[in-house]
Amino acid sequence: MNFFGSFKSVEKRRATRRKTFLGGDIISGDNTPSTYCLVRDLSLNGCMLSVEKNTNIPDEFLLELSNGEEKYCTIVWRSGHRIGVEFL
Repeated sequence: MNFFGSFKSVEKRRATRRKTFLGGDIISGDNTPSTYCLVRDLSLNGCMLSVEKNTNIPDEFLLELSNGEEKYCTIVWRSGHRIGVEFL
């Protein structure tokens, strides 16, 4: 057992995530152009998006995936060029 052996990470997600590399568009609904993104992790409840910059992305939006799916999303966290969203 090493120094960190007694510490275990706790998984807080409600559903298993899977690695993906889907393209998508973030549609804000206020007549602004869509923002292209990559869906990196995907579960039944949400996903992690990679974007060029996230400063102009609203807290709630429609995500149109390249596979034809559409998901209404709310942002749970932001970190640099990555955004964690929950599906509504």
